[in-house]
Amino acid sequence: MSQSDPSGLEKTIDSFWYENALPVFKEFVTIPCISPSYDPDWKKKGALRQARELAETWIRSLTPLAAEIHVGLTETDDGEVPPILLVHVPANPPDTPGNVLTYGHFDKQTVEGEDWTQPPNATDKGPFVPNVYQDHLYGRGTSDDGFATFTVITALWAMNQCGLAYPQVNVIIDFDEESGSVNLRPSLLHFKDVIGEPDLCIELDSSVGNYEQLWYGSTARGTITGTLSVTMLSTAVHSGDGGGIIPNPVNLVRLLLDRIQDPATGEVVIPELQVPVPAGNLADVQAQAANLGAHLVGDFPWVGNAYPYLQDPVQLVLNKTWRAALAITGQHGLPSLATASNVIVPEIEYQLSIRLPPTVDVHAAQLVLKGTLEADPPYGATVRYTFRGDPIGAGWVTPPRASWFLRAIAATSREVFGRDPSPFGDGGTIPVLNLMTELYANREESTGAQILATGAAGPGNNEHGANENLDMGYARKLALSLARLIEAASAVQG
Repeated sequence: MSQSDPSGLEKTIDSFWYENALPVFKEFVTIPCISPSYDPDWKKKGALRQARELAETWIRSLTPLAAEIHVGLTETDDGEVPPILLVHVPANPPDTPGNVLTYGHFDKQTVEGEDWTQPPNATDKGPFVPNVYQDHLYGRGTSDDGFATFTVITALWAMNQCGLAYPQVNVIIDFDEESGSVNLRPSLLHFKDVIGEPDLCIELDSSVGNYEQLWYGSTARGTITGTLSVTMLSTAVHSGDGGGIIPNPVNLVRLLLDRIQDPATGEVVIPELQVPVPAGNLADVQAQAANLGAHLVGDFPWVGNAYPYLQDPVQLVLNKTWRAALAITGQHGLPSLATASNVIVPEIEYQLSIRLPPTVDVHAAQLVLKGTLEADPPYGATVRYTFRGDPIGAGWVTPPRASWFLRAIAATSREVFGRDPSPFGDGGTIPVLNLMTELYANREESTGAQILATGAAGPGNNEHGANENLDMGYARKLALSLARLIEAASAVQG
């Protein structure tokens, strides 16, 4: 037992992780529990139910925690919906003050068309084949974010076995996050009496900039998605007949995209989709840029002499966190190279995804985008922009941070990593953060919950792609960090 760990907490975390958590974690990797939006046959296949049963069985086996498992709403007017589990771990000893809520998810992204090449020592590779290599666990759902449940439970188990007091902790396991968590709000309201009023909410589905310090979220961008379709003909026309006469739908898409984005700089040019960066958030952006260092650009899989839009690290972080950005994520209408014939296609569709600054209203943005694209169609083409009635998610800005929370974050990062923590603006969208803010943080300032947005998805983890992996060394350090923060949430109420 080291001087820096007199309770043996770190040693207990490491032991439990490898002996108890990891075998179950590897079993989780084998389950193809694809989120409903990406698997229309999810009910018939039953993989989400299998993942739920795995979580319940494992947690119930840890009898010293005395965990109670509550199930959220599983039926709506439309039929069966993915479950939400609430794992209630009572305070130990029972009179320990404080209340902590954590969040993670057990559903996974799609795997179609992936070519897994890692780890190099494995003879069998793929999204549902768990492989351990150099203290990394490979497999779909490892860093995004099956680790969350395993990490929180590991922290609580170690605290229990080391005789450390902890407050009540409620662990949310979502089985629908990748599809928008449509059942999360009613389930949290259903769990209202069990959850109570948290002092600290820990969301574990965020990204981190490196594996060398503790990261805490400051903002997350919003997202809107839709399909742009341009129709010029009722059927394809030979390019020898129509070329030079018929405006090609591909060219018209190029014209329309210019209404959204400057292709040379990547800047989104629709004023309503941009906001001034608040002065109070600029310090967090500057700290994030400084702490990311070479990771900011160097961790992307660049090819050849490719390079980013800008070289200024602060401006790049602003681009990623406080400025809108367009991505083309799919197309329909152009044949493959193997089947292409010499014709002008009659119609083409592009799937558009726009990340929005944290404070832009996503519903208003969709309407503005639709109006921008459909107004005055070039060459009389039929132009349509269609989107879901409910956009994927709004952006988020952290509520005011209490002094005890900032002190706890700083002390924890220094103890566990030997470095100061860093704020982090997430370029992605995390709807649960807004829900936590609304339900638990918007109370009187003296009693509102603090929200920690963090995770284990960092450099090289490849979430949503081939070779997804979890840095297990970081996951264990995160478990130790969670234990210290849970202690801090109890102390502030003591």
